Amino acid sequence: MPKLPKDQLERAIAIGDISAISIDTEVFIRKGKTFDHPVICSLTQFKDSDIDVVIADVVAREIEAHLREDAAKTQSDLKKALRDHNKRWRRENSENECANFLICADPIEFCEKELSGFKQNTGCEVLSLSNANGELERVFDLYFSQEPPFGTSKNKKSEFPDAFALLTLEAFAARNQKQLLCVSSDKGWLDFAEQSNHLVCVEELEDALTMFNAANQNLAEIFAGEWLTSNERIKFVKKVVEKHLDFLDIYIRADSDVPFNAEPSSADLRDLDIDTTIKPQVIEVNEKLITFFIKVEASVYFEATFDFYVRSRVEKNHIELVSQEEYVEMQVPYDLTITVDRPFNTGLDPRIVDVSTGPIDVDFGQVGPFRVEV
Repeated sequence: MPKLPKDQLERAIAIGDISAISIDTEVFIRKGKTFDHPVICSLTQFKDSDIDVVIADVVAREIEAHLREDAAKTQSDLKKALRDHNKRWRRENSENECANFLICADPIEFCEKELSGFKQNTGCEVLSLSNANGELERVFDLYFSQEPPFGTSKNKKSEFPDAFALLTLEAFAARNQKQLLCVSSDKGWLDFAEQSNHLVCVEELEDALTMFNAANQNLAEIFAGEWLTSNERIKFVKKVVEKHLDFLDIYIRADSDVPFNAEPSSADLRDLDIDTTIKPQVIEVNEKLITFFIKVEASVYFEATFDFYVRSRVEKNHIELVSQEEYVEMQVPYDLTITVDRPFNTGLDPRIVDVSTGPIDVDFGQVGPFRVEV
């Protein structure tokens, strides 16, 4: 369908024209590759409702692949770290170490359990591609005619999974005579939906959830306006962010003329910017509770240890040079979700205050083994 303004989408949802929702893999990636993200968890509100939560089989498999690869990587990293630690400290492996640290756990079983839990909690249905209406043939027709989600780029073959996913969702919507709201910022998804009679696409899951809960928007604005203007409560949010920083996924980037290995050392909150002029977004509502979402920015001071080395041409190994501590301060976007009673019968004390963010790339700029004093 042609791109519609927010008020028309809200009306379509209100009168039941749009009665299903689906997410793309990139939404899962942007939310930290976890079903525990508060915004993704908000999809549980649709279980046993008139709104269907569906994902294409292709998307489910891509999500499982990301979970499996990440789970296997952390196992591998932990094995290596324990092996190095035991060697350095002449330590023997403890009897239950493998089980306690899940080193021997099966990543495939883990990702299947995660997806199964998501399906159970949300009532989500995984849709398989059928060829009842010639969907398979249409994928190749779209490819050779360079229509969305395919384009004219040399890498258009990489869009095949998107094509299968979109045609699966479109077939489901057509079969059930409904319109389906897709969530994706992928250009192929957005372009395809504009030409579809059954799919509508928005870029942010928060926006989609807000549209389904538009009637409670005023309630959230009243609460946020009062709660977030209190210095005491802002201090409380800062403490929640500080605690979350201990578990932040940090990817270090830097430029250097000398090879290095780098590990994050610390992440300290310096300040938190909450723009109270921006309206909160309601993402989940039930008979007793309302959950809304606000974007905030944390100013974080990152520290990392850089171990510089050179490669020996003779012995083919690394020769350690020196270790340096490097620092950088940057803004980290955070999702702040607050769950409160409705009506506000317990004053301004929320039930749940949570913060979350995806993996963060921290760029330390130019680094080297020897600092030049200015």
